[in-house]
Amino acid sequence: MGAWIVASLAGEDTEATLALARRVRPWVDAVELRLDLMQAFDLKRLLSAIALPAIVTVRPLREGGRYCNGEEERLRLLREAAAQGAAAVDVEWDAADRLGDVGSARRIVSRHVFDHTPSDLEGLYTDVARRGGDVVKVATYAHTLEDALRVCHLLAHAPLPTIAIAMGEAGLISRLIAPWFPNAFLTFGASSREQAVAPGQVAVQDMREQYHVHRLRPGVQVFGLLAPDVNRSPEVARVNRAWAEEGRDAVLLPLQMTPHDDVQRIRAIATLLGIQVIENVRNL
Repeated sequence: MGAWIVASLAGEDTEATLALARRVRPWVDAVELRLDLMQAFDLKRLLSAIALPAIVTVRPLREGGRYCNGEEERLRLLREAAAQGAAAVDVEWDAADRLGDVGSARRIVSRHVFDHTPSDLEGLYTDVARRGGDVVKVATYAHTLEDALRVCHLLAHAPLPTIAIAMGEAGLISRLIAPWFPNAFLTFGASSREQAVAPGQVAVQDMREQYHVHRLRPGVQVFGLLAPDVNRSPEVARVNRAWAEEGRDAVLLPLQMTPHDDVQRIRAIATLLGIQVIENVRNL
């Protein structure tokens, strides 16, 4: 199996979160339980009733979450989640050495940069990778399409199971294209258009029905429609539906330019990734 499509869930309480899990089930391979965003939860019930592989996250304030109680209690929740059958737990880079044993659960070690995409992405990745996780997660903020494509380049060449995300509207391509790369572990979507838990998340239903993320895997042809304001273009969905009906092993994804992007640089980076760049669907 390739990279998972994962819905991030944060209902008000256990029952609301289970209802969200039932709703997204047709479109996802797994769910992320954002315990730090829930007002109350019964962890044992969540993990026993959810009927999908679950990643458990208890994100602290310092890494963009809302958990503000003691650090030891937070790490205890992650260990408890692993003991109760979570498929994976997400621990921050600066707490990984204190988490302890999580049994058979995958240990995702993550680092978030919420205001920019660092110039030395490889150095950031190497620092997180040395913290001893089974999966490396790096999430930065993209101000430009070039930022997003640099994150895609990092994922394309990742030596370990990896989650690499460029947050924000300009970073959408990084969320959509991830399963195309052999070492991508997963990509995240929202449970609905109104319930994104991170900047730039799109609904998992749209990820499948508009962008056909589920058809991406190494070897599939990827075309990029390069234009301003293309992230929600109905042309992308129309072409993907037509190609799926024809049985064509290809997917069209949006490459949304910003005023700060240089067309030639974008074309060069995208081409290095193997994306076939077009500026009009009539060229297909």
